[in-house]
Amino acid sequence: MAVVLAFPTTSVFKIITEEGREDSYYLDLVAKFVHFVLVQVSALLFALFATAFSLFLFSYLALLCLFYSVGSGVMTALALFEVAIFYNSSQSNPED
Repeated sequence: MAVVLAFPTTSVFKIITEEGREDSYYLDLVAKFVHFVLVQVSALLFALFATAFSLFLFSYLALLCLFYSVGSGVMTALALFEVAIFYNSSQSNPED
């Protein structure tokens, strides 16, 4: 998240904010980070709950939450990689 918040001082910030649009790439990226954090916290809480009450259904649902949270982490990392591509492109053409 610190990487995303460091962008306002760069020229790439103008590109990803898309002139303040409500559906800009910047807001989409921040929403992905918030989703990632919420999924991680809920998966941890669900795992603790499943450990406390060792029922098969709780354990199964906690495992599904774990798989979803790992997938969410991978997708968030790929979104951050896209921002790195944008930043790299903006640095190769500084006069644009």
